[in-house]
Amino acid sequence: MSMDGELGKKKFLAVLREKTSAPVSTVLGCTEMLLEDVRGRALNNLLPYVSSIHTASERLLALYDRLDTPALLSEDESVDLATFRGKLRHDLCTPINVLKGYGEMMLEDTDADGLAILIPNLLLLLDACADLMAAIDSAHALSSDSFAASPQARSTEAPPMMASVMRTLFVPETTASPALKGRILLVDDNKFNLDVLQRRLLREGHHVGMCMNGADALALLAVESFDLILLDVMMSGMNGFEVLQALKADDGLRNIPVIMVSALDEITSIVRCIEAGAEDYLNKPINTILLRARINSCLERKCLRDLERTYRDTLEARVAERTRELAITQDITILTLATLTEVRDTETGNHIRRTQEYLRVLATRLNTQPGQREHLDEDGIALLCKTSVLHDIGKVGVPDSILLKPGRLTEDEFEIMKGHTVLGRDAIRTAEAKLRESGVSEQSVSYLRVAREVCGGHHEKWDGSGYPDRLSGTDIPLSARLMAIADVYDALISARPYKPAFPHEKAVEIIRQNAGGHFDPDLVTLFLANESAFRDIALHYGDEK
Repeated sequence: MSMDGELGKKKFLAVLREKTSAPVSTVLGCTEMLLEDVRGRALNNLLPYVSSIHTASERLLALYDRLDTPALLSEDESVDLATFRGKLRHDLCTPINVLKGYGEMMLEDTDADGLAILIPNLLLLLDACADLMAAIDSAHALSSDSFAASPQARSTEAPPMMASVMRTLFVPETTASPALKGRILLVDDNKFNLDVLQRRLLREGHHVGMCMNGADALALLAVESFDLILLDVMMSGMNGFEVLQALKADDGLRNIPVIMVSALDEITSIVRCIEAGAEDYLNKPINTILLRARINSCLERKCLRDLERTYRDTLEARVAERTRELAITQDITILTLATLTEVRDTETGNHIRRTQEYLRVLATRLNTQPGQREHLDEDGIALLCKTSVLHDIGKVGVPDSILLKPGRLTEDEFEIMKGHTVLGRDAIRTAEAKLRESGVSEQSVSYLRVAREVCGGHHEKWDGSGYPDRLSGTDIPLSARLMAIADVYDALISARPYKPAFPHEKAVEIIRQNAGGHFDPDLVTLFLANESAFRDIALHYGDEK
């Protein structure tokens, strides 16, 4: 340690000792009188409180005595002056916090037997604690150059902590805002601090958990839920800031509000904690009114956030359930309509299932083609495969004499058969219009749009020679162009009354020869690259099964 650093620390200790000597003496005298009163009158119910106060005052005296010893300088030889001053303030504030906490709780018990005799000394004790804290802060606020200055005179104004005590004593209960009750975790490596805070919060009706280090707190939070955490900044092992960082990095714990508690009244420490995610910050010794207000505020905000999260989760669950129900309704409706087609057209067999799988192969591979402007996303592919089963729904309007004719159709009969594309398309278009009139969203109607495209366009041809509208090129919807290849391939490999089943190789060659005529040439190229997948699907879903 440099000479300047040692000199600065010595000056600081001298000023601190001089400023705090009077209030320390007052605190010690008050605690001795309180202990004598309690023991002399056999007020055994108050003895635990006063004993804790007396223990804290002895701790304070021990710390005060160390201010005049060379050992204190040698222990902290490596730290700079600012850190040295901050640590001393923290150490002195710990017993002050205990004295203040127990004193205020005893004052609140105005109806306790024998307490009236203690009130003057309790008030004097709290007054002395306020003076002592003010003296510590006064010494702490001085710069190194000011340590040789004479101590400031004691203020004649009423100590600010005393005003808080008087408000606690005399504000009618009916005027106090109702406090929320919560599960609060206290984390501090000082047992006295924990004990004081626990007793106070239990009086407020809270459920209180306690841990004396950060690791234990994180372990407890993994198995038990809390609404709020009061976390001390300066702790051995993991300090409070490190615990806060761990909390905010954990998805399961980051939403628990944290109030940081510290004897370090430094703006940098406060800002650091708030930026890391702390909800609030309290200085030691803790002001009872502020403590209650901050806890209530944090619990209110958490309650609102929890309600918002519950509402959002419930809404998302309802939307998911509604979406699931809609999908099931669509699937059942589509399958029911497709079944009508199968009942009418007994030669269809597994045609519907096979064409679904052909489409899935083509549409999925299309998405992988570089430079391909037309494609379907994952939802679009699923929708196409789902609604493709309706591509021949219009056949329910074709007379049995034509639909079930065992031989080749005449020219007039074929014209009637071609009408199934218009019948299916128009029926679906009518359903779309009815749904829109009912206020159904466009997204919910989209599956019918795809079904209409497939119904009306799967017999259109790339060169414009198809039916029913003689569309050509990309005027034919992509879904219909994909369906044209799937439908024709399956018709070619299937036996019909007017023809035998062609082998896979011949069906592939026929489609190759009709690229640019019947079929979209780009899609034919895609088909040829994946023709083995078509063969596998045809074998797996063959009609003989």
